[in-house]
Amino acid sequence: PLFIGCISRIRFLDTAPFVGLVLVKVIPVITSAGTCGALLYSIIGATVQAKYKLPDGSITEVNSEGGVLHSGISFIGNNATNLISTLWGGVIAIWLGTVI
Repeated sequence: PLFIGCISRIRFLDTAPFVGLVLVKVIPVITSAGTCGALLYSIIGATVQAKYKLPDGSITEVNSEGGVLHSGISFIGNNATNLISTLWGGVIAIWLGTVI
């Protein structure tokens, strides 16, 4: 329900015909914003998300007993990565909704 409410607030310069319950111009906005969010998720996950090396030599995203920070920033875990990329996708959606 919240997602539908947010999408309904996107303003367009002209009216678009309905395709089912989705405006034709909303599909490219959602697709582009989702792609940007996914791309940022991959970049953050590969560069700054914390990865820990366990005593057996394996590398994981979760710090368990005996794990040592191998790469990334210790306070940027998977949840922070998800939050940042989701917010970025939302910002892109709002921006595209006002531009298109």
